[in-house]
Amino acid sequence: MKQTILLPAGILLALGLGCSSQKAPEPEKHCALTGEIKALDDKSQTATIQHQAICDWMDAMTMEYPVQSKEEFAQLKVGDKITATVNIKGMNYSLSGVHKQNAAK
Repeated sequence: MKQTILLPAGILLALGLGCSSQKAPEPEKHCALTGEIKALDDKSQTATIQHQAICDWMDAMTMEYPVQSKEEFAQLKVGDKITATVNIKGMNYSLSGVHKQNAAK
């Protein structure tokens, strides 16, 4: 009788361990960005930025970045050279700590 009870319990335990092998969530990564604003989209609060390589995450290229702060976004103009922090979590990313290096002429 003990064998009959232990076998199903062992199977349930093995199935439970197999189902609990989820990956731990990735920690948020923060990288410095240096680049130039090429376009701004007020509706989506994104800035298209031509930037240098970003740590080990992204090669140099031009792409859109959501800007977290409405106040920082409102200060940006096409042609501004900026530095910022890229906040990366999994497939999601955004900019914070945006600072102008010089204004567009």
